[in-house]
Amino acid sequence: MDDDIRSRFRGARGSQRSAPGYYGRPQQRAGSSRLGTIPPPRPLAPASNLQPSPAPETSAPTAPVARAPQPIKKRKKTKVLRTVLILLLLIGLAASASFVSYDKYFKKAAPPASQVHVTPTTAAAPQPSGSIRLVATGDNLAFESINNAAKQPSGGYDYLPLMSSLKPFFDKSDIRLCNESSPAGGEGLGISTYPNFNAPAAWSTAFAAVGCNVMNLGTDHTNDKGQPAIDAMLAGWDSQKNILAVAGANRSAEEQNKIRYFEVKGVKFAFLSYTTRTNNAQTTSFGVNMYNDALAKQQIEEARKNAGFVIVSISWGNENSGDISADQDRISQTLASYNADVIVGVGPHVLQPAKVLSGSDGHQTLVWYSLGSFISSQLPIENLIGGMAIMDVDVASQQIKNPKLLPFYMHYEWTAAQKKNQSHADLLARHDFKLYPLDQAADALARSQNGTTVQAQTDRVTGIITKFAPISVIKSTEF
Repeated sequence: MDDDIRSRFRGARGSQRSAPGYYGRPQQRAGSSRLGTIPPPRPLAPASNLQPSPAPETSAPTAPVARAPQPIKKRKKTKVLRTVLILLLLIGLAASASFVSYDKYFKKAAPPASQVHVTPTTAAAPQPSGSIRLVATGDNLAFESINNAAKQPSGGYDYLPLMSSLKPFFDKSDIRLCNESSPAGGEGLGISTYPNFNAPAAWSTAFAAVGCNVMNLGTDHTNDKGQPAIDAMLAGWDSQKNILAVAGANRSAEEQNKIRYFEVKGVKFAFLSYTTRTNNAQTTSFGVNMYNDALAKQQIEEARKNAGFVIVSISWGNENSGDISADQDRISQTLASYNADVIVGVGPHVLQPAKVLSGSDGHQTLVWYSLGSFISSQLPIENLIGGMAIMDVDVASQQIKNPKLLPFYMHYEWTAAQKKNQSHADLLARHDFKLYPLDQAADALARSQNGTTVQAQTDRVTGIITKFAPISVIKSTEF
């Protein structure tokens, strides 16, 4: 065969072998060619045998019939015709043998259905994608003026109107971490404010209503009314719906040793809470999770084995100080070495810088040293500007992408004389308590006695929060 025919023949054979139902190349048998066993052509009869058959014998012999001699031209014509017939027969036999061999090689009979092995195909599992939005806020302090603002004519309390302007941002988030700095032991234990707080049960209800679904209860004020207030506060959270985790305060040693886990979009989270100090001595060993390195190491290592993302909330630092203390610095690096993913600090009641720290194996930990206050009625403007930390956790890598901060402002109004005098009556005269995203607070700031602007406070917040880490400070429209 010429090269073109040979290449086409090989192409036909190769494509046929790869067709479905054919597993590997056919085995050659002894005495066979690559194309299969070719039967030998049948032997052709000698030319003399092509003469007419003799007449059958009879009982009486007959004299031979004399045949007239044929002309030479006719004998030659007969010989040519015989040769052509022989050639045609040979060509036909060769073509037939080739066709049989081709058919045998390429058109192999399909095996019975019972003998066909079909490899089951499994659809590839979809790869995780998307992100989980985790937000966190700072301190909430139920001062007397805050309780008065929430007091209803019926005698009950409703704190939700004070924070309702932030609800849309909680609603757009998946995990919403809030901090109940003032314990809510309820009216049965007597409502009290600074220095020993005990808020109405409606205090906790308002945080659930605004959208908080992960609650930190471990602060320096948690033990202000002892174990009875802790037990009552936890019972109140037991009755709330759509709560992912509550940590930091406990009713038993067993509860204290239990790590809180929850799952969002297929990612398992662990939530741990500690405080470095308490304003009142504990009456039990388990009421509040007091921080120590050994306990944190044990719990974070356990959490790392069982969860893909570890959140630590911690109450620490110096009150009303924007600087990271030496104690905060040491503990944050220790927690990073245990490979916590994010640390949310509370306690100073003002904003502090954020940092990204590296653990022992290069694992990175985002630390918000203090997010300031959320609900509060303190006097300095630094205590009235807080922030909502925004972290988008990539589902596939389970790492934080592009952390951001949305600043907000806690507003109230009073007169210049009342601010100057600051008597107890003047402090209780404050009114119109309400949280605003900072970029929406121009009119409210103008009505206050704080003598500042949105731009001035935005610049101050940006300088603090981005001092050590690339945090984007955003407007409410960029959430």
